[in-house]
Amino acid sequence: MTTTIVTTAALVLRKTEYGETSLIIATLTKEHGRQDFMLKGARRQSAKRFPVVDLFRLVEIVYKPSATRDLHAARSIDLIAAHDAVAGNRRRFETALWLSKFVLANSKADIPAPMVFQATRTAFLRLASGDPGLIAPIIFGIGLVMLSEHGLLPDYPGNPDQEEKISQMIDYAVDFQRRAPDYDDHTWRALVAWLRDFIDRNGGIQLPALPERS
Repeated sequence: MTTTIVTTAALVLRKTEYGETSLIIATLTKEHGRQDFMLKGARRQSAKRFPVVDLFRLVEIVYKPSATRDLHAARSIDLIAAHDAVAGNRRRFETALWLSKFVLANSKADIPAPMVFQATRTAFLRLASGDPGLIAPIIFGIGLVMLSEHGLLPDYPGNPDQEEKISQMIDYAVDFQRRAPDYDDHTWRALVAWLRDFIDRNGGIQLPALPERS
């Protein structure tokens, strides 16, 4: 049985009540991929061990990996960054929920996911910034990042302009400081539709039903 204590940054993507007082959280980490944690007693009114745990937050988790299952007991959790403003708008909140579902459906335990982790965190930062026009670029960008990290992104030999556009879009997805290409709404909707159709035809990853008006 392992005695290693792990400290990792994790994005909280799902919370599930367990029993009368506990929570199970599903997270994404850069180095260890998807990791799920049991937070015993987290729902007690007097609980002080895990007060910072909430959806879309970036936290630091200290835990001892379980030797028998993919559910670990967290020893401590500290807040790194909250993206709570996401909940202030229904469209942004629904998009963040979709992102969480998309990432969890396509991430595995102990498989590093550095690009998807960074793109997910960047997406939460953008959604918390309050600009509703960012939703389609966010969805398209993280879709490209997921395809790239899974080795499923198509090549465009002989078309360097297309390759450059895809590279720029991936850079946008992982870098909060970069601006999205200046496309109109019709073009963004067409790009999201292409992403959905490409994944439907080629498989390899799962694409949940897209949020409305994306």
